[in-house]
Amino acid sequence: MNEKIKVKIRTTVITQRYGTLSTGDILTTDPAFAKHLVEEANAADYLDEPKAAETEQPPKAPKAKKPASPEPAEPVAEQTDPTAATE
Repeated sequence: MNEKIKVKIRTTVITQRYGTLSTGDILTTDPAFAKHLVEEANAADYLDEPKAAETEQPPKAPKAKKPASPEPAEPVAEQTDPTAATE
């Protein structure tokens, strides 16, 4: 599947894939890169609306919760030896 999406660049963007893109440039690219430019970088607007299923990512698994730290032990009173001699 080689679907391409057109986006219009809103601001100067420097990309590794396409080099420098200037305001007003029209870029035809894959749905994932188009989504990045439009939704994450806020640097472009869609000219062709992508199909939702192609740009949606599966829901992320919830992060594992850290185990609760054990309750601190109550301080133990110092034990004294009743047979010890006191001065």
